[in-house]
Amino acid sequence: MAVEMTLKIRKVQVQEVGALSQLAIESKAYWGYSNDFLEACAEELTISVADMASSGFIYMLCESDTEIIGFYAIERLSRNKAELDALFVKPNHIGKGVGKKLMIHAIDQARKMGCTTLVIQSDPYAEKFYLAMGAVVLGEQESKSVSGRYLPMMSYALDSLRQGTNGS
Repeated sequence: MAVEMTLKIRKVQVQEVGALSQLAIESKAYWGYSNDFLEACAEELTISVADMASSGFIYMLCESDTEIIGFYAIERLSRNKAELDALFVKPNHIGKGVGKKLMIHAIDQARKMGCTTLVIQSDPYAEKFYLAMGAVVLGEQESKSVSGRYLPMMSYALDSLRQGTNGS
């Protein structure tokens, strides 16, 4: 019988930004991207202490008893809108419910901020995950890291009464 691990979500500490930046790169690499591609994305995947200190951002991580296994970041864009700036899970925990747990927590945090919409610029490999969580595709936007690469732009309606889903 498998032992269920205890997961805890908490605020990121400043000294953890390096570990989270590395986790983001490892998570992105899981999808088979080349080293050149990962190098092009490295700056965008790096967590900055300045962003973390900004009142417009919330950084939360998920940890087991022994390690950090995922994190997310939300940036407030306006009074009613926030962006899921990051959501990454350690490769050996992908597909085990950690991403869903982080997404539900991020949705709750955005609601607590008073937002009614959470926008997401998704990696193409994560699009199905966000759709399953209740987000809808709005269109595409060019990647900030790789010219000519277009990413799904998605939206999640936070005014839904059902927690963890988009009311569908």
